[in-house]
Amino acid sequence: MITYTFTVSMEADAEMLEGRISEWRLYLSRHRADQAPGVEDLEGRLREEAAALQHTGLDSGEAFLIAVRRVGRIDATTREFGRAQAIFRRPGLRKGVHARELN
Repeated sequence: MITYTFTVSMEADAEMLEGRISEWRLYLSRHRADQAPGVEDLEGRLREEAAALQHTGLDSGEAFLIAVRRVGRIDATTREFGRAQAIFRRPGLRKGVHARELN
């Protein structure tokens, strides 16, 4: 029974991450002037960052917030998405997450 509960939680976590990435893509499609093919590259980087962070024990929401911040360093529209979502305020991050991990 514990395995089933864990599996359901992992699936819900994955769905939440996919939903957040969809919001990000929609924002980029509405706010990027160039509609460049680079969006796929940015999404790949966003997913890689989020996955790496999840492997350290963060849930998908926390991992997404930090991944957007990191990708925002190289993409102005992603940076604006982060600001529009007020994600740089670091809501709900666990006490174990240190400022150096956010960079």
